Amino acid sequence: MNVFTYFSLSNFTYFISNSDNFVIFALMKVRIIAGMAALVISICFCGCKGTNAKADETAGDSSASRLEKSLACCKDSKFDLAVEEALAALSMAEEADDRLQQARAYCVLSKIDMMTFRDSQSWENAVKAEEIARHGNFVEELCDALSLKAKLCTYANNSPADNRDDEGLALGLEAYNTAVAHNLAPQRIDACYVLSALYVNKNRWNLALVKDYYDKAGAFLEEGERIADSLSLRDLQLESLKYRMRYLRQGGRTEEAIGYCNHLIPVCADSDYFTKAQLYDHLTILYGQQGKLQESVESHQKYVINTRSYIRQKADAALQEMETKYEMQEKEREIERNRARGMVMNLALLASLLAIAVIFMLYRVIHQRNKELDAANKGKEKILSMVSEDLREDAAEYAYRMMQKGRKELVTMGLTKREIQVIRLSRRGLSASQIAEKLHISVRTVTNHKQNIYTKMDVSSNSEMILKAEKLGII
Repeated sequence: MNVFTYFSLSNFTYFISNSDNFVIFALMKVRIIAGMAALVISICFCGCKGTNAKADETAGDSSASRLEKSLACCKDSKFDLAVEEALAALSMAEEADDRLQQARAYCVLSKIDMMTFRDSQSWENAVKAEEIARHGNFVEELCDALSLKAKLCTYANNSPADNRDDEGLALGLEAYNTAVAHNLAPQRIDACYVLSALYVNKNRWNLALVKDYYDKAGAFLEEGERIADSLSLRDLQLESLKYRMRYLRQGGRTEEAIGYCNHLIPVCADSDYFTKAQLYDHLTILYGQQGKLQESVESHQKYVINTRSYIRQKADAALQEMETKYEMQEKEREIERNRARGMVMNLALLASLLAIAVIFMLYRVIHQRNKELDAANKGKEKILSMVSEDLREDAAEYAYRMMQKGRKELVTMGLTKREIQVIRLSRRGLSASQIAEKLHISVRTVTNHKQNIYTKMDVSSNSEMILKAEKLGII
């Protein structure tokens, strides 16, 4: 085996022995790149959590806030939206097993059904609210449920046979007594109004007014109004209007009813067109009953004006709501556009980092391979240094002997200087005449030189002469 064959095998062995390290190194780089990619992707999508801001905000709402939104929608007569919010609140309460919020949600649903004339559904929801409130000892919700059921009883008064006034009175009195016992002012006021309405209903089908019923209706009504005024509960103050007008008209107290309406009109807010329209409607009827046609017509005109203003107010509110929704949608679209731009920038950053990582990995791989090649070259040099001096001396002695042999053969052939010139010129392809001209001798002399060369070199042709001369190192 010569030295260079040994070198080739040593390189191959070194590469095989270090291939495991090379694979481990490459895998480490792949893991580093994967980690960088995961980091950038997490940065890219951390701002996209959740699909949109509105959905996140809705998901963050509590059951109580949903119920507040539902009641606000009821005031604006947005009953479909109110039902959606109340049902959402009920669903959240059921998922959280929050019995208190479930009772409140059923009460709100019952109120919405009552306002939209779905009395049977309202009753069912009130019954569910009552059951949960009794079981959980939720006093406020129990009073609300009982008052709702009592109100529904006031509506079942189309004839003496189908009235449910006594059932409603039992429910209303329980709500009233419970509210008094626990000092619940709003529930007490509500129960007073309902009891007043039920006692008014008790006189509806009587030919003669039963004074006891009428007095009880007035007492409960005045109690409720007094508490509402003392606590400045605006909604409950306005709610007494319908109960007060029924009470006064049933007692034939027309003048007092007119004075009551005229007293309330200046108190109403300028933008409270709905309440003022109700009052002017009552005045139109009351003045008509007294035969005061001029006042009745004027009240009717004011009723029409306030009704139109109320309709316009609702339309403006709806338009404002549409504009607000449009602005919100535009903001959401802008947020989505910004999010999309951010994602594109993050993806571009990811691509750049991956490209840098790949370039870095390739650089490291090339650097590692160069180190391996340097190590292999050092191994070759080490092997060369291990070659014995005897081997190198034998090689030098062999070359010297070969040179001496060539010289010896050259000397023994007896070629003259002129003959060597002829051989060299012949090798250049010159003819005998051209050689003669070159050496300033005759053609015959050139021919004689060649014959002598053939004899000395033991060849028979010009080509053999040139080949042997090259072999001997003559030319």
